[in-house]
Amino acid sequence: MNSKKNQNKVGVSNNQPGPFGGGDPLPTALAPVPPSTTEVPVKRVGARRGLRPLKAQVDGATRAADELRAAPDKYAEVFGARVPASTTVADSLQYSAGWSSALAAAEQWRAYCAEQNGLAWEYSLGLTERLLPIVAAPGSTATADLPELSSVVTARTAPAKRAAVTRKENKAAKGATAPATPAPPTTK
Repeated sequence: MNSKKNQNKVGVSNNQPGPFGGGDPLPTALAPVPPSTTEVPVKRVGARRGLRPLKAQVDGATRAADELRAAPDKYAEVFGARVPASTTVADSLQYSAGWSSALAAAEQWRAYCAEQNGLAWEYSLGLTERLLPIVAAPGSTATADLPELSSVVTARTAPAKRAAVTRKENKAAKGATAPATPAPPTTK
């Protein structure tokens, strides 16, 4: 087990089970839950909908916002009065860059969680497979004594049985519809 290795890791709970199967301990802070809303989605502002930033735009947004905040007079000199205020553009770029950072972190978190989920379930299912012969044995009291565990252990057996029945039915149907083999010609 990796528990000694991970005891002092920041963000790791020592009261959680695990780690198992080579995975990391469960983090104490999970991904934030998005706010729930019953409001109608916000209408997009601007002439074009669905614009997606290029990587260069995402990478340069914070620097551009800093540049605008440092030189608002230069912005007014170059673009004049018929454009949005420099603070509006700077704040908008900073806000958008922040959401891009949040999205990148969420994508990394999702990939990490998917890897850890796979490791954990591979290990757990390996353990529960070893319990199946006992749970499925005639006269076993496991289903009555530990019904939730038994349902987890036997969850894969019902679909497997249905698949076996379907294969058998398909094979029988194929055999019934196969054309009769013509008799070989007789020679005199």
